[in-house]
Amino acid sequence: MALTDHSDVYAAAHEAGFNKIVRWFARYRPTLVNYGTSWVAQEPFERLCSKPDVIADIVDRGLPIVSVERPLPIPTTPFGMNWSLQLTDLEIDFHPGGVFGLPPELGGALDPQHFALRLRACFGLGCPSRRLEELLDDLGGRLIDILDGEASHDREASHDREQREEHEAKDERRPQPEKPLIPVPTDGLTCFCLEAFVVGRFVHRERSGRHRVQLELQGLELVDIAPDPLESIIECYARTVIKLVLLPRLSFELRGYTLGATDSLGAVTIEPAIGGTNPAPHNPAVEDDQVKIYVNAGVAP
Repeated sequence: MALTDHSDVYAAAHEAGFNKIVRWFARYRPTLVNYGTSWVAQEPFERLCSKPDVIADIVDRGLPIVSVERPLPIPTTPFGMNWSLQLTDLEIDFHPGGVFGLPPELGGALDPQHFALRLRACFGLGCPSRRLEELLDDLGGRLIDILDGEASHDREASHDREQREEHEAKDERRPQPEKPLIPVPTDGLTCFCLEAFVVGRFVHRERSGRHRVQLELQGLELVDIAPDPLESIIECYARTVIKLVLLPRLSFELRGYTLGATDSLGAVTIEPAIGGTNPAPHNPAVEDDQVKIYVNAGVAP
């Protein structure tokens, strides 16, 4: 069968290409996969949970490796804790599989037209060191004043809120500055890493004659979290976030496009190959370790 039996244009991308691009971004754009506080960013190779794999040019030029974030707040106090979050590994596997194995909870093998993701993430938290007592000693009686000042500020804000509503409504689009947090001293991060597997597929949705392609979550499994109820709770929350927040933003409408015309050539139209006398069984199709797309093209006078 010719590759264009179902359409005018056929295109495919192999899973090896996707995985190569992911590894490229991790090495050449490390701030996309490493996050933490400024304390972590100062010495990323010593303080991150997993030593980042970056190209030598980034180190030689002193380019950032960690995206700097605020400390993790400690409620009702002006303090925060140092932390880090890293995506250390990410791979995609198209049917029939073979890049990695699936856990038994997900069936152990990919069903037709399905794909899988394997990711590994590490989180670190800077638990207080003995220097915490030194910090408290340095603050002395000011600690109570700081905490009282926070409470007094909250009471004042609550008391004046109604009087400021009109002004706040006018300035509601203006970003409000965040108060800097005092980092709690630590000797290092306490780390743990999680490995997760996600199985999904492409599905078509038609409404009022309009076609959309969406990603559908078929399965999610976190590896070796104990006790079992804790694993179930985390997986439940992750599935809910993926379905309600992430996947709706990854859907796209299947529609035609018209390219610009010239004097010697009419307008070129391209549209997904849907329907017709010999439609593709799946579009996009996930098979042969690839994702395949079928498109029709034409020239208008």
